[in-house]
Amino acid sequence: MTLEQAGRKKGAAQEQQRQQRCQRAAFTSSSVLATRANLVRNLLMRMQTEHSYLTELSYLNGRIY
Repeated sequence: MTLEQAGRKKGAAQEQQRQQRCQRAAFTSSSVLATRANLVRNLLMRMQTEHSYLTELSYLNGRIY
């Protein structure tokens, strides 16, 4: 193997490693975003439930929020 071939082989291996790192980072960031979206959705649903409880209680107390 010539020096030029060895250099190309090493460059190709480094490029493949770089692409794998990028793919892992993209997957990690997308799963983090999905987790955050789920947390926000759950929080909003909980807030909506609490709001409906407060509204129901306010009707029972004769007040409307």
